Amino acid sequence: MTSFSLDDQARPGALPYRDDRDGREGQAERDGDEAWAMAGYLGVPFISVLAPLAVYAARAPRSPFARAHARQALNLSVTLALYNACALIGGAVLALASVPAALLIALPATLALWLAALACLIRAGAAAGRGRYYQLPGWLCATVLREPATSPVPR
Repeated sequence: MTSFSLDDQARPGALPYRDDRDGREGQAERDGDEAWAMAGYLGVPFISVLAPLAVYAARAPRSPFARAHARQALNLSVTLALYNACALIGGAVLALASVPAALLIALPATLALWLAALACLIRAGAAAGRGRYYQLPGWLCATVLREPATSPVPR
């Protein structure tokens, strides 16, 4: 299978992917980039920041596709850590007044956040496995790590 990159160069063995954010086409190499990108997302619930960080360190120099996915998964895991810290602080402040009120407010809010994040992680991981890009919602994922301006990867 031959496909074309953003600079119109044919690359044999490359799997085309479509960037869902702006409709631009790109490519994922068939040397495991899809699996690496998917592992970055699906490792977040288990080992948090370490999964996308490992993917970023291992594949970023060679694969713009895996780098873009690892960067987004890393952004989400850092954002979730910050949300958890806020929930812990909010729950502790509520617990000063009433422990049942803290449990009634903080636990469902944290659970809802994690369920929304898990749904987005699964969707992004599935898209990465298909060689596509999935843009996480802006309300859930803050941009902490940005792509350098000189990169050929669409932002």
